[in-house]
Amino acid sequence: MKTNKQEDKTKDDFQRRDLFVFVRQTMCIAAMYPFGYYFKGSGLLAYLVRILDLFYELFNYFVSVHIAVLFICTIYINYGQGDLDFFVNCLIQTIIYIWMIAMKLYF
Repeated sequence: MKTNKQEDKTKDDFQRRDLFVFVRQTMCIAAMYPFGYYFKGSGLLAYLVRILDLFYELFNYFVSVHIAVLFICTIYINYGQGDLDFFVNCLIQTIIYIWMIAMKLYF
């Protein structure tokens, strides 16, 4: 029979493992952790997953650059309008997307 301390430790280990799985799946969606790591085998399926990873990462780069360029254009067009809240919001979004692109290129 397990004591309460052992049951709590087992429960904490399970929750920690569950959190790591969640973080890994989130990184897969953000194309920061390839889906190919789940497929350890070789063959056609592993090759297709690597191709899918490549296309998904290129798609994410394209979308990020596209959104950053749109925010830069929005800043340029609305620079003299006098709406400071809108300008700051667009500037912050631009910085976030440019930082995201830089980090994806770095890693």
